[in-house]
Order: sequence, then C-alpha cells, then structure tokens
Amino acid sequence: MQFRTMDTFDRKKKIALLLLIFGVVFLFQPFAELRFLGFDVVVFLKGFSFLLLIISAIVSSVSFSRKLVESISVTVLILGYVCLIFPPLLEDFVFFQSVAFHLLVSGSLAFSVTTNHKKTFELFAAIIVFCGLVLLFQSNSLLKSFALPIILTNVLMLSIVSPRKTMLERFWVSGIAVGLFFMCQPFWIGFYTSGFQILLSGTAGFVVISHR
Repeated sequence: MQFRTMDTFDRKKKIALLLLIFGVVFLFQPFAELRFLGFDVVVFLKGFSFLLLIISAIVSSVSFSRKLVESISVTVLILGYVCLIFPPLLEDFVFFQSVAFHLLVSGSLAFSVTTNHKKTFELFAAIIVFCGLVLLFQSNSLLKSFALPIILTNVLMLSIVSPRKTMLERFWVSGIAVGLFFMCQPFWIGFYTSGFQILLSGTAGFVVISHR
C-alpha cells in the first residue's frame, strides 16, 4: 500500500513537471508568424499554455512539498508582476507583458493552495484587490491596463485563502451586480469602461469560492 502511494505521488510529480515544461514552451514558443488553416498558432499555443500552467500548479500543490511549491510560486508571482509593470515602460520588452497574466494566475493558484499563512495573505490580497479597483478608475491608460490582471489574480488568491466563504460569496455576487449596472447605466463613461472588469472579477471570484 505504501509503495502504491509513493508511485502515485511520483506519477503526479512527473505529470506536474511535464505540464509545466510544455506550458512554458508554449508560452515562450518561437513560432512568431506561423498560421495553420487561417488560425494564429501563437494565440492558440499561448491559450493552451495557460491551461497547462494552471493544471500544473494544481497538481504540483498536492504532489510536491509545501515549502518548495510556496517558494517557487512566490518567485513566479514576483516575475509576473515584473512582466506586467515594467515592459510597457521599456519598448523593447513589451512581449513580456503578454505572459504576465499566465504567470500571475498560475503562481497565485499554487501559492494560495499551499501557503499556511492564509490570514496574512487574505488581508494582503484584499488590499491589492482594492488597489486594483483604484487603478481601474484612473484616467491614465497605462495604469488602467494594470488593473484587471492585478484584480483577477488577487480575487483568485482571496477566494482560496479566506475562511469567510459566505461573506465573500455575497461580495462577489454584489460585484457581478455592480458590474452589470455599470455596463448598462447611461450616466458616466468611466463606469461603463470598468463594468466588464468588475463583472468578470466578481464572476471569477464567485466560481472559485463556490467550488472550494
């Protein structure tokens, strides 16, 4: 029985590593102008890499040691924020912004599942979500572009680490309602342009926490 359990864990580790390798390769793939039957291969591979990285993060969190996954996921999160914030300021590195969301989501997922400091990071994620909402209503388009990845990443983290399931469910449902209202109201264009991001964030948070 013990050997069977060890084999299962070894198999999960191999699957996680394999998914991670393919996810990274597809994310940074070299097929710049390749098209197949009219489809953009780059877009397809990047979308597929997102799925692979998420699955790899989930499998890794249950097969590798907590400390290892936590340290790697923190590194991935930092790298994701660097890729999100700095490339728009440096024209030669704009490509890296396109991978920021993949890194942020997979890193936050793995970190949220494995961390033992859930109360600390519940507060941290809530503060960052608030900061993202502030960025969402900025007139500067560059600052506004940072908002959605930041909000979604920390909504995901907050929905996983927080023990306040009922309260968050109500909060995310309220976010969905507010997003719908913002998209339909005729009063201010700022509400309209931010409505979809709020709706998407509320929906993502509700889906995650309701299946937790």
